[in-house]
Amino acid sequence: MAARLVFAPEVRKIMPEQVMAEARATVGVYNCVGCGGQGDARVELTSVVVAIPPNYPPVVQFAHHRCVLSHVADAAPVDPSQIDGDDVTTLKVVFGPGRDGQRVEAMLLVDLPRDVFAVTDTGEQTGLAAGLYLGDGFDLATAFDQPFPEVTGYTVHLNPDGSGHIDQLPGRPGPFLEHFGDDDPAGMWAATARSTGWLTVITGELGLAAAEAEDAETAVKQAFRSGNVVGGRIRVVQR
Repeated sequence: MAARLVFAPEVRKIMPEQVMAEARATVGVYNCVGCGGQGDARVELTSVVVAIPPNYPPVVQFAHHRCVLSHVADAAPVDPSQIDGDDVTTLKVVFGPGRDGQRVEAMLLVDLPRDVFAVTDTGEQTGLAAGLYLGDGFDLATAFDQPFPEVTGYTVHLNPDGSGHIDQLPGRPGPFLEHFGDDDPAGMWAATARSTGWLTVITGELGLAAAEAEDAETAVKQAFRSGNVVGGRIRVVQR
């Protein structure tokens, strides 16, 4: 039974069609963001409420239609240092406009601090890991919207709950990213990755772990200028 969801016009403007379709097909029992009580979208009208942090993908919540009308609201910044594991900080982003004519695309920022550098023949320092990834087909990253290349041999394994891992070239010890979490309450990031079949990955010493939540975007833009950040597009395999 399809969920009886109500999408306000302002919600429809920012929510991709595939995400709305997935919500209608999957949303069932929920906790109302208005009264805190339990609701069931399959049997009663349910409002879709979108909260938008300034530095994170929109968060979709649900409410009894009698409690809260569907709308878009601002939300507090998300602290990216609290998102994932102990050694690796990741940040999921739904970026638009997407590449290949897509309205949006899924992006994963992977903050992997590098301690070892080499000096190039021009006298500039470069992170050894960045040089390795450039050899694998990544491009030096200077902006979020640049045309990143496809990185063959790497694969994103996406689990149903939005978590997963990223393999690197065969023969390398261990995966490129052992685990990224399921922190995607709306399912928008995962739905975008599934529908496009691609994930744009930007990695290097991004400074996310040490940055305040509201400074995350600035930190990454500063990292671009370091010359030690790379980006590429990786195929998504659904599990």
